[in-house]
Amino acid sequence: MTTIGKWAFSGCTGITSIEIPEKVESIGNLAFDKCSALESINVSENNNSYSSEEGVLYDSEKIYISEIEIRMLKREKLFILEKVR
Repeated sequence: MTTIGKWAFSGCTGITSIEIPEKVESIGNLAFDKCSALESINVSENNNSYSSEEGVLYDSEKIYISEIEIRMLKREKLFILEKVR
């Protein structure tokens, strides 16, 4: 799989974490929208298109943060991450 489509997992309330494999090159807008239990997104260290830090998804330039809502349990706060580009 190289692409995760637009709204692919939107509304999947049972997902707590996402593992993005090495070969994923494209993630569609709102792919993880309204995944209310999502706590972290982890990307393979060998993925050239995406990375993650502290469970947050970034593109390869670390300029864009995915449009998702995640609960960061370490901080017990809800962060709404938006485009920064």
